[in-house]
Amino acid sequence: MKSIKAKEGESKARTRLEEAVTDPHDLKPKSVGAPIEDVAQASDDFVPDSLPLSDRASLVGNIVADRYRVKSLLGEGSMGAVYQAEHIHMRKDVALKVLHDVASNNPELVARFEREAIAAGKLHHPGIVSATDFGALPDGSFYLALELIRGVSLAEELKQAAPFSPERALRITEQINGALCAAHAQGIVHRDLKPENIMLVHVPDEEDFVKVLDFGIAKIQFTEEEEAKMAGLTQPGLVFGTPEYMSPEQAMGQPADERSDLYSLGIILFEMLSGTSPFQHDNITQMLTAQITEQAPPLPSTVPKYVHNLVKRLLRKNSNERPASADILGEELSILFEKMAWPMSVPRTSNGMRIPLNQAPSRVSNALHSVRTFSMAPISIGSKQVPRWIPFAALGLGLGLGALFMLRGMQAPLPEPQATRATTDIEGDLLHKASKGDRDALADLRKVVAQQTSHETGFPARQVKRFFALAEGYHVIQLPSATLQMYEEALKLDPSTKRSPALIRHLKEIMVGKSSAPQALQFTLQLMGTSGTDILYDIFVDYLGKNSPSKTIREIRSLIESPRIHVRASSALRVALSLHEAKYCHELRSLLPDAALNGDARSLPKLKSMKATRGCGKQGLRDCYQCLRKDMGALDKAIQRAKTIPGPPYLPPGSR
Repeated sequence: MKSIKAKEGESKARTRLEEAVTDPHDLKPKSVGAPIEDVAQASDDFVPDSLPLSDRASLVGNIVADRYRVKSLLGEGSMGAVYQAEHIHMRKDVALKVLHDVASNNPELVARFEREAIAAGKLHHPGIVSATDFGALPDGSFYLALELIRGVSLAEELKQAAPFSPERALRITEQINGALCAAHAQGIVHRDLKPENIMLVHVPDEEDFVKVLDFGIAKIQFTEEEEAKMAGLTQPGLVFGTPEYMSPEQAMGQPADERSDLYSLGIILFEMLSGTSPFQHDNITQMLTAQITEQAPPLPSTVPKYVHNLVKRLLRKNSNERPASADILGEELSILFEKMAWPMSVPRTSNGMRIPLNQAPSRVSNALHSVRTFSMAPISIGSKQVPRWIPFAALGLGLGLGALFMLRGMQAPLPEPQATRATTDIEGDLLHKASKGDRDALADLRKVVAQQTSHETGFPARQVKRFFALAEGYHVIQLPSATLQMYEEALKLDPSTKRSPALIRHLKEIMVGKSSAPQALQFTLQLMGTSGTDILYDIFVDYLGKNSPSKTIREIRSLIESPRIHVRASSALRVALSLHEAKYCHELRSLLPDAALNGDARSLPKLKSMKATRGCGKQGLRDCYQCLRKDMGALDKAIQRAKTIPGPPYLPPGSR
């Protein structure tokens, strides 16, 4: 049965559709049949009206705007066409998108065309088609000069090769998301992300170099002056986008933000993995209703569970349950690639050329490069030039030997080499920034971690510190899954770190939260040993007598109250568990010798309660523990032990 909220959403979708049905280009863009090899989406946002033949006259052979020689027609729609043209002064080919003069008399279409120009002009990213020029022609029509792309649309590739392998689908997804990161950083939401708007360009070492096109209905953060100019273009309540790839909030005519683009990306990823989009309806109303109310069908069993879970999160109907931003999704994709041992896409220029890593260094690499550059710079010694490090090394060695002989017996440490000290300071700063949630530092530290090997000096201790800094940083920016992943890597290198206060605190916070709580519980049970049982008991006591706020807390309660938990518990915790489980006086009395020998502060509340001589009977006046009164020494010893032996030192202050 559909929920009331879903029914309301379905009703809103039909209402919005009725309002927008007179503007069909907002809902179902017309395919223009442009040759895919040169450029896609020649005029997807043009309304199919009948035009006089004169308005369809080709511009091939003409000079446009005094600088573009039109060479060939790439594709045409009812309201415009796209040509391959050459800038006559720069000798550079471009894609020239031209509105027919009839369309140019439509203020809304012109404003939308200008919106595309503004969006493309604001964005500078290898994965986004850039705009270089925009203007009006003498006949009143408008033109937009775009980067010329040669490739195949993702829509066409899906027809030929779907479903894709999970690795290929994720590599394409990661590149699309990178383009979205750049757009969202400029306050631009695409709002019409679909396979037709994504080009796959073949470059020498990459089959699928991604280019995102067509920001014609993008939502852009304008200045007040620009807002006034664009007034009326996006009226509240209108439905914008393509129904098959539209987010639920778009389908209901609600404002679309960055998470709407991520939903559309989820639909595209689903289609790449399965071969079909998740919602298949011929009727537009049914399609919009499906986006609001229906759940996507399961993906093929060949799709790894991590990828399956990511798709499910991207397709959440509630935007608050999706990744909060493209940046965060990028971090999650990076972790997923590492987990699956898949190589990520490398940095490239706008034409697809690979950027060598030594040309795109991280902050750490930059600093180390500066040290190396300084040390290798030549200086003159007599008639010869030698690297600067040689005389410095000789001087350092001489001073060191002199100091060794002069201060022999004092065992003063030799000075640490300057380069090593600089490297240590740089990494220390990087670790600090990463642990505070600095996203750039987190990205740089991930690169450092990936490049280190067991031959590194101080490995694995230094690597463990890096993983902990990453885990703390991911916890700050609220990526619990990534936090757990980094802690898991640290524990593999050094199991003793399971008693780290930061790890314990973060595990507790994740388990009592909403996101990744089940994952944190499994982490605790599988990797934390007796320390994990201590954590679970700590949470159990915190929620004792309270309504269970979540399924995970209820699972913890069930575990703690199960006899099998004793096998995983320390001697001190077994005492506290047994005292909690005992129901009768004679059972408690039998536990006192063990409590006096092994108990700790966690047993104290129960032991103190056994001192009370009232609390039972109809009026609560009877002694519940009368069997203890003949020999109170055993109880007193147990209480004294509990007062003097604190709970595990790695648990947060205040733990029982």
